[in-house]
Amino acid sequence: MSKAFKDFAKQAHWEHQYTQDGPLINSVEDHYVFVYGTLKTSFSRSSVLTAQEFIGFAETEFPHFVMYNNTKVKSSYPVALIRPKHEAKAKLRGELFKVDTEIMYYLDMIESNGELYKRTKQFVILNRSGEKCLAWIYLGYDELADLCDKGELPLLPKTRIVNQDYYQYLVTDQ
Repeated sequence: MSKAFKDFAKQAHWEHQYTQDGPLINSVEDHYVFVYGTLKTSFSRSSVLTAQEFIGFAETEFPHFVMYNNTKVKSSYPVALIRPKHEAKAKLRGELFKVDTEIMYYLDMIESNGELYKRTKQFVILNRSGEKCLAWIYLGYDELADLCDKGELPLLPKTRIVNQDYYQYLVTDQ
């Protein structure tokens, strides 16, 4: 991690706020991250990953996810929730990147890890090779999933992304 980045993180007080597992993150040089929304190539936050290694297109191994679109802010963004018993659950489609530790800290900050999203590990399958990889993914909290099931969505309107593919949703479902 560069000195400039460490200084910025200390000044911003988010190094520990968003990355509570700093020792774990620091113990590994490179991390695999699966992205399914605004961090994907050509989306609003994709510039964060341009200097990182793109591994390939992938999807989650298990079809346990339901995706909602948050449109209560100026620009929309998706939130995926683990819902293994939901009738409309499916695999998430996205992209796999290999990122360095500095970017992991930055991703934790922009994804509000511990507040809006929680960073967790899931197996993903690369589309081309079929290879399985354990990767970090940012998911919505279980409490959000419960509220979605009840139709009580204080943070999210009821805009479910049916096909679990954010790009497809943006170009066809709106």
